[in-house]
Amino acid sequence: MNALTPGIKNKNLFNKDTPLYITILLVIVSGAIVYFIFPHPLDGKKITTIVSQTPDCFPELNNLRSGDFQLAHRLLLSDIKSENPKLISFKERLNQFIAKDKTSNGVSDVSIYYRNLNDGSWFAINGGDVYNPASLMKVTYLIAILKQAEYNPRILEQKILFQQHFAQGNNQNIQDFHLQENKYYTLKELLQYMIIYSDNDAAFLVSQNTNQEIYRKLFVDLGITVPTEKGEYFISVVDYCKMFRVLYNSSYLRDDYSEFALELLTKSTYKDGLLKSLNTNFPIAHKFGERIINHVQQLHEVGIFYADSHPYILGVMSTGSDLRQLSSMLSQVSQIVYEESARPN
Repeated sequence: MNALTPGIKNKNLFNKDTPLYITILLVIVSGAIVYFIFPHPLDGKKITTIVSQTPDCFPELNNLRSGDFQLAHRLLLSDIKSENPKLISFKERLNQFIAKDKTSNGVSDVSIYYRNLNDGSWFAINGGDVYNPASLMKVTYLIAILKQAEYNPRILEQKILFQQHFAQGNNQNIQDFHLQENKYYTLKELLQYMIIYSDNDAAFLVSQNTNQEIYRKLFVDLGITVPTEKGEYFISVVDYCKMFRVLYNSSYLRDDYSEFALELLTKSTYKDGLLKSLNTNFPIAHKFGERIINHVQQLHEVGIFYADSHPYILGVMSTGSDLRQLSSMLSQVSQIVYEESARPN
């Protein structure tokens, strides 16, 4: 007799007197009951699993973290210190193309940054060279305004009077006017004009309404030289691509604001650089910049390419004597990168 249940004989499902087929059947039925009765917390949610492949089992990492709080330190960026050896032939193909293009097409300087967004592998060509970013800086104002909106969301609906078109500065070639004079625009609308059409009038109004402390802090947080009001500003393609990386990782802004920024960038109307020769059906969040300094022409573009199985960041900065040649060079670089990035490892 069982001490806890007097008068009832103790039966064990798994003792030797129970037929095996009955035990198996009961286990299957019990599992089905548990599966269908109890809720599944992940139902309806898309779960993406990325299998990371790094150069070795324990790669050396450079981690950049936020210092805003005493105990919590958000991870902003994480970098494998060394370039991936598997990308050597990929990088060499680009180097050979650049050398040939510089000889025949009047291209003076080219810097390239590539990053596989699945595993973090990367390489840079002339990554330490610096350029005037021109309209690429509009993305920095976009991020700074959205950071302000985290503290005060109503700022995006703030109405700003646009009185007249501003004189074209910095010898930029963007001459199209999109804003109507003596009309009010919300700050959110100005962000749209600034990014989608690279509108300089909108950019000027946005910059006037940007908190300069928050703006400077963006550069400090990402370990980038802070722009000053005096003199030209220069930045490397490696450093500039950090702006796109924190948007993709949603590590600097709230998720919804990162998504908003990237969505605007996918609507950019500029198609004469990295997108010129690509025939793809996936979104590309990108921004270009062009500038003329002492008759030297500069053309740059950075983009996040949301290729189905191999998303990547590509940044190209360049100088030369002809914007059309630079545009063609960007297009061909982009085509090479798209082909190489799609190759299986």
